[in-house]
Order: sequence, then structure tokens, then C-alpha cells
Amino acid sequence: MQSSVEPPPATSPIADPLLEVTDPTPTRGPNVGSPKPPTPSRRKRNLAIIAALIVAIGVGAFAYNRYTNGAVEKNPFETVEVRQGDLIAMVSATGALSAVGTVEVGTQVSGLLEHVFADFNDRVAEGDLLAIINTEALDAVVQDNEATVNRSQATLRQTEAELGRTQSLLDQARAQHAEAQELFERNQLLFDAGAISVQEYTSRQTAEKTTTAGMEASEAQVAAAEAGTASARAAVSSAEAKLAQVRKNRRNAEIRAPISGVVIERTVESGQTVAASFATPKLFIIAEDLAEMEILAHVDESDIGLVKSGQSVEFTVAAYPGKTFSGVVRERRLQPRTIQNVVHYTVVVTADNQGGLLLPGMTATLDFIVDELREALLVPASALLFDPPDEIREAARKKQREASEAQSETSDDSGTAFSADVAEIWIPSGERELRPMLVRVLSSNGAATAIAALPSSPEPLEPGLEVVTRMNQTEGGSFNPFSSRR
Repeated sequence: MQSSVEPPPATSPIADPLLEVTDPTPTRGPNVGSPKPPTPSRRKRNLAIIAALIVAIGVGAFAYNRYTNGAVEKNPFETVEVRQGDLIAMVSATGALSAVGTVEVGTQVSGLLEHVFADFNDRVAEGDLLAIINTEALDAVVQDNEATVNRSQATLRQTEAELGRTQSLLDQARAQHAEAQELFERNQLLFDAGAISVQEYTSRQTAEKTTTAGMEASEAQVAAAEAGTASARAAVSSAEAKLAQVRKNRRNAEIRAPISGVVIERTVESGQTVAASFATPKLFIIAEDLAEMEILAHVDESDIGLVKSGQSVEFTVAAYPGKTFSGVVRERRLQPRTIQNVVHYTVVVTADNQGGLLLPGMTATLDFIVDELREALLVPASALLFDPPDEIREAARKKQREASEAQSETSDDSGTAFSADVAEIWIPSGERELRPMLVRVLSSNGAATAIAALPSSPEPLEPGLEVVTRMNQTEGGSFNPFSSRR
């Protein structure tokens, strides 16, 4: 038996997809799951629901807009409270880490490096052997100069012996001359008295002259021997000086550590030839003490006046992004440096490195603590930059003048002279009304500013006082993020 299905009426209107609602209850029979056509009563009910939703959305939007506009109109200024806290003013810079004392080890002797004993990161003591240059040629030069010294010393000994011999001969000649002169003088008296003959007198006179000539000859020989001895001594001194020089060159072939420290660089290998003809080649770099590091920071010329010796410094390095290190300013150098058309000055900062985390060559980002205030009155920096609209400013000035005239003849704040450390803040005093207050600027870190009341201020400056930082909306009611400064 076949079931019959009633066909849809031919005059059925076209269904609106926005108004169709599918009945979730499945129909029975062979057409299970096929949607039933909407009836006129269901379409009317859907239209009523949509209309109610549209009305509700419109009412809500209108109410929200009315509320927000009313709130902004009620409070057109954005304010913050003066708070009490600590302020740290800093100057930022960058620099490179280096060891406090570093020494470049070179060589004064040319030759082939026979052995290299030191390597990177080796800890060495003063006098330790780092490398040695082949010494065969130097040893030969030393031996040759030692032989020269020996020959010079032998010659000196010969001349000294000759000097002694001639000196002895001179002594004998002087004794003979003295004896002959004494006899001649006695014979001279006898001859004058007629006691001796002319022949005997002449003989004694000749003997005296002969001994005189012999003594003079001996003196000349002694002088020559003394000159020879002096020359031999000079030759010995020259040979010994040359020997000392070549021995020094031989010692210089042994490259030794000039200080105690750590080898942080080695530029040579065994078998390499080094030449010290024009400039001393660099073989090693030794850092004296890595437990203390120094930073050569480049500070901009606009900030160098704030940096002083003894100031505290905080810095970070890229290797330890979560760790802050501390240091102290040791020196501010006077020699300027121009980097990318900007003048910088070098500031030397010392830092403790007992943990060994800091390594030479690391780039440090530094903050110099140039000022530090405790329990100061703080306001945002934007509060000192705020400039109200002309009509609000003029109204505030007018009230100031009226109050001043009513009280006494004292000058108002508008007549107070501004200086580098005096600024003006604005305080809400009613709906769309402000009043100014002059304050003294103590310090600033760019975000917050420490202020204090002037002695002539008519009202106290204390925590909790509201100050204006910007306008919430312009005259027309639209938000203006740039209205804090004209």
C-alpha cells in the first residue's frame, strides 16, 4: 500500500530567507527532515522580534552616548594626584668593558718562534716563560763577544805589565840621577875651592847630564805604557758592553710575562717568524686583574655636565639581560670624540667582577644616577607641560587679580618671575575652571618630576592634591590627544 504525500499549493508565495524559521521537530512519514513552509503568523512573530531588537540597540546606544558625553562634559580635564615617593634621575650611555690593567707583550728580537708555552685564558705569574725564539745565532754572537772580551783583557794585562816594567826602570833612573846630581853638586864646591881638577869636575858634570837624560827617557816610556794601558782598558770596556748587549738580546729571546694576570689574547704560533725591525710585534695581551673591570662610556655633550666622579652607575650587558650590575664613576676625560657628528666625552667607570660574569669587550648599557630624592612630592612631567585654553587661562588670571585686589596690594603669581627651576601647574577649582600654582622643580627623570612649593605660595602643596595633565575633549566635544600643549 503506497502512502500519498500532499503536494504544496501552487499559489504559495516566495519565502523570505530572513524570515524563515525551520521547525526543529522532524515531520513524520517519508519527508522526514524537509523544512515546512513558514505560516503567516510565524512571519509576523519574527518581524516583531527583529523590530524589538533594533529598538533596544538604538535606545542603548543613545543612552551610552548621552552618558559618556555627559561625563566628558562634566569633567573635561584629566587629572592626577600629587604623590610622595622616591625619584631617581639618570643619564644613559653605552660603553665597552675592559680589564683595568692590560699589557701587550711583544719582542725586541727577530727570529723564529721555537716554542709557545702560553695559551688563551692561562693564568701566569710575573717572569713566567711565555715563548722562546730560536737562539742558535744569538748564542754564537754571545760566544764571539766573550772571546773578544777575553782578548781585550789579555791585552790589558800585557800593557799593565809593560807599564810596571817601565815604572821600575823610571825608579832606577831617578835614583841614579839623584846620586849623580849629589856628586856633581859636591864636586862643584870642590872645584870652586880648587880642590879637584877640571877633568874630574867635567866627568862628574857629564855623569849628571847622562842620568838626567836616562830619567827623562824612562818617564817617556812610562807615559807611553800608561797610554797603552788606558787604551787596553777602553777596549775591554767596549768589548764588555757589546757582550752585555748580545747577552741582553739572548735573554730577550725568552719572552716572559711582565706582570701577573690572565692571557686574554695570543697572536702567534710555534714556528712563526717575528720581525722587530720597525715596530714591536704584539705576541700576547695579559689582563692584570679580571676581578675588577672598567667601562669606557661615551656620554653625550648635553649630559656630560651632570656626570661627576664618585657617582653610582647601574648597567646591563646583553649576556645577562635580567641582571643589573653596579659601578662607580672614576674619571671624566676632557678629550672629546665626535661620533656621527655628535660630540661625546669618555667617562671611565669601575665595576666589581668577583663573580667573573663580565668579560672584556662586552657592550654595556649604563645609567648614571645623577640625582636621587627620597620622599619627594611627585607629579607627571606632563603636568608641567599642560597649557589650558585661552578662555580658561584668562578667567583664572582674572580671578587672581580680583582676589589680590580684594586682599591687599601684594603682587599676584602672574607677576612672579619665572626661572629655570620654576614651573606652573594647574589645579581644578570647579566645573571647567582652573587655578595656577607656581612650584619649584627639584629634579626630573623624564616621566616624573619632583616639585616643592615656593615660599610665597598662598596654598600648601601636599600629597593628594589634584593637578591637570591634559584636556579630555576639545570645544566641539571630540577627543583631542594633543591638547595638553599649544
